[in-house]
Amino acid sequence: MGGELNETSKPFPLMASKNPFLMTNVGPPGRGRSRVLPVVGLVLILTAGAFGQTYRLFQEELAYVRNELRHRLGPLRVAPSLEVKNFGRDDNIYLASSEARVADTIGQFALNIEGYVPLGRRAIIFGLGRPAYQHFQKETRLRTVTADLAGGARLLLFDRIVISAAYKSNDRLGRPSTEFTGLVRTTLHALEGSVFFETPRETAVGFVGLSEDFRYRDLGEGTMSSDIAKALDRRVSGGFLEFYYRAMVRGHWFVRAGLFDYDFLGPSSSRRNSRAYHGEAGLRFPLRSRATGVIAFGYKTLTPRAADRKSFHGLTANSEVWYRASRWGLRLGFHRDVQFSWHEAALYYLDSRAALGASLFLVRFLRLDYDFVAGWLDYPEPYPVASASAAGATVKRNDRTGLHSLGLSVRLFRTTGLSFSYNILDWASTLPGFHVQRTFLGVSVVQDF
Repeated sequence: MGGELNETSKPFPLMASKNPFLMTNVGPPGRGRSRVLPVVGLVLILTAGAFGQTYRLFQEELAYVRNELRHRLGPLRVAPSLEVKNFGRDDNIYLASSEARVADTIGQFALNIEGYVPLGRRAIIFGLGRPAYQHFQKETRLRTVTADLAGGARLLLFDRIVISAAYKSNDRLGRPSTEFTGLVRTTLHALEGSVFFETPRETAVGFVGLSEDFRYRDLGEGTMSSDIAKALDRRVSGGFLEFYYRAMVRGHWFVRAGLFDYDFLGPSSSRRNSRAYHGEAGLRFPLRSRATGVIAFGYKTLTPRAADRKSFHGLTANSEVWYRASRWGLRLGFHRDVQFSWHEAALYYLDSRAALGASLFLVRFLRLDYDFVAGWLDYPEPYPVASASAAGATVKRNDRTGLHSLGLSVRLFRTTGLSFSYNILDWASTLPGFHVQRTFLGVSVVQDF
């Protein structure tokens, strides 16, 4: 439950390791009771626990670091991994209409380096580094090196009070939300601090405060306006209360409620300044079990400071669950939230996505995967359209997306394998002349067997 509305730090990770359209980094879990690679758990801790997505008890995290991180450099416990993702042929890298499609061979290569330094029984220092290279065979000007960095510390006082502080810096090339067609360079700098009280029954209650700074840069490929920075550059500040109650082995019920202020930095963007209240409740399943993931539903209000802007009041959801039984795996997901729009005419849109996926292990080393994601982008304010017959013409804009993904995964060793995937995206809109189609055929290295 971060303070920002776009997807930079709120991924929808269902089958994302094989899916270049969702632009996220976390994949589904491995076999039901088998041992998950330590790096998977560590990535979840650093990217989620450190920045308000979920809370991990201090002693649970300390036990994880000491018992499962096998590589050591003196007091430093490390978990390095190499990531090769979405290497293949994309027939529409800019998500353009049929007459302006550009095909290219693309791929992403990243080195994940996560580290912990436990200081006795009462302090933990942690860090994450992820340099990545984005490859484009024809569109050479898009080739770039990006980096995600995070670091912080946790301190246990009086065996009950946990104080945490963290810093995160992200530099990414991609589509920061589902609305984008072209590629955008996004940078994020965030500070977060928290204080929690933990009980012997593994209940935790606390407060998290955060400050985030978002900056956007259009790469100028001609598919979008040059006003993205003016529309979306912003600072976010706020905080939220959290309550966790142990529901099962390593699982928790949780309740969160928070307040966030969005201050836009563009000289003419003050009318976008807004305030949001958001509460949600749900269940976090254990990391190692047949059922893994999070079920969360909530309610949000987004109120612009400009009186003529339309506000939002409604239900939200951020749920994804993976279930493994025998040779079958099932994935379900549902996401619903408001996102800031980069179009000047719309402050925000309602982004909803439902996902369904299944896997079948044909043999122990060979798996067949299929996933479908249906999306809805609904704009509450009248949307202007270019019209030769009527100046100032508008339309009620609603977009619909459908994404099919078929994959074949081959185990190489332990939980690591190669996943070959074929993806088809269809994006239609009530906006005249807007219809996008895209296919991708490629391969990724996965660690989810």
